[in-house]
Amino acid sequence: MQRIMFFFSLLVAKMAYIFLRVTKLSSGTAFIGLIVLKLCPDFLKFANNYSKVKINVTGTNGKTTTTALIAHVLKDKNIIYNSTGANMLTGVVNSVSLQINPSKVAEYSVIEADEAHLSKIYDNYNADYLLVTNLFEDQLDRYGSLEGTRAVIQKAIDKRPDLQLVLNADDPFLTGLKSNKEAVYFGVENVSYAQGACINDKEPEYSCVCGKKLNYSKRFYSKIGHYSCECGFKRPEVKYNANIVVYSNHSEIEILGEKYDVPVMGLFNAYNAVGAIAMLLENGIDSKQIRESLVSFKVFSGRCEYRMLNGHKTLIQLIPKHVGET
Repeated sequence: MQRIMFFFSLLVAKMAYIFLRVTKLSSGTAFIGLIVLKLCPDFLKFANNYSKVKINVTGTNGKTTTTALIAHVLKDKNIIYNSTGANMLTGVVNSVSLQINPSKVAEYSVIEADEAHLSKIYDNYNADYLLVTNLFEDQLDRYGSLEGTRAVIQKAIDKRPDLQLVLNADDPFLTGLKSNKEAVYFGVENVSYAQGACINDKEPEYSCVCGKKLNYSKRFYSKIGHYSCECGFKRPEVKYNANIVVYSNHSEIEILGEKYDVPVMGLFNAYNAVGAIAMLLENGIDSKQIRESLVSFKVFSGRCEYRMLNGHKTLIQLIPKHVGET
């Protein structure tokens, strides 16, 4: 009976999508997901059968761009991808239900997931890979602390202990995440700026789990860099170590002797690209294919995007609100 409801929910999802497109009542990024889960609460359990390799991306910042980079390289393959950036449970179900072909199994699913909803997704979704970009203070109104955010992600991992974690080695708050498999780390060895360095000397201090101040031999921004502590805690061994040259409108990234020219702006986006490249290489995607695909990547709307507004070239940035702002 549940399987029948799964196929029925797929049909309803596609009909609802057509209706929303015709009537223009909604963009449909979550509404269809609500309907599908009402009809089939275990929808994602059945959806597992319709993609061979399941990749998730989570973290405070960079989820949408990193997911988009991965999906862009895999675009010529049959993939399932929540391209709208709707990353909560209903949004994920919304995207998956509209893209599943009952007669064909996708090669990959590439799904961005909100940190708080990752655990709900993993109640039924049997992911193979989880890439975590970083943990920052942007959303402390939701989690209370960086340790709280990490605990939320670890709770999700514990539901899928055979996950292969792909983690940012340069974020000291990610090294505590564990699964049954040894984590794969990506990071940055050196950064240079083609038009002069942008350095903030007033970065906040961060403490190790032992309570002592973290020391940095290299610090790229905020708490991201090469860190260590007197207690022995330090940046882990990195499999995908990058050298980055940041230009005004793109970045040159070298990993394992291969160079990638990625049309993304800023060091933080270059980190997103390093994570995406690491995930693709870990999945056996050829470096030549990655390199040739990334040069045509276009940023997600509103994320470091140039547009002409009233005759002026304008940079649009998505910047999260601070707690307490209205």
